[in-house]
Amino acid sequence: MAKKIKDFQSEIGQDGVLITIENMPCLPQFIKVNPYMLAKIDSMVHFMEERNLYMTFDTAHSGSMNTDFLGDFHQYYDSGRMRNIHFSDYGNGQEHLLPGHGALPLTRFLNHLKETGYNHALVLELSPHEFPEEPEMIEETLIEIFEYLCQETRHPSPMRGKTAG
Repeated sequence: MAKKIKDFQSEIGQDGVLITIENMPCLPQFIKVNPYMLAKIDSMVHFMEERNLYMTFDTAHSGSMNTDFLGDFHQYYDSGRMRNIHFSDYGNGQEHLLPGHGALPLTRFLNHLKETGYNHALVLELSPHEFPEEPEMIEETLIEIFEYLCQETRHPSPMRGKTAG
């Protein structure tokens, strides 16, 4: 189906909705093989350029192939097609972990975002199993992540000085 579409933005998004494609994880995690049609970066970039398709870069998916995924990020970023980032950690075969619960250099990644001038969506994509059961603790966890993101991207946090509750 996707190969039949010549221009995703006009045919599917009708120039009103941004259409992106996401990099996929390697499967199974311990063999480090990515069986997807567009697993190679150059194939994915060519497909995006050829069909006017933008990119959602998933840090955990990229990290499933290689925990030093910053080179992959820059190859995708340099295409000029990146419009969305799914931000989470990866470790021990587990995706979408809270930042700091895996092995990815996420602080360094945020520094790279700042250096590139990335100014599009950054979405926190987490497994529900990463959160505590108590609603107050969920809120505290999200505030901590928000503070971390603000600190590492040098944005003043509107939450600073406020308490949960």
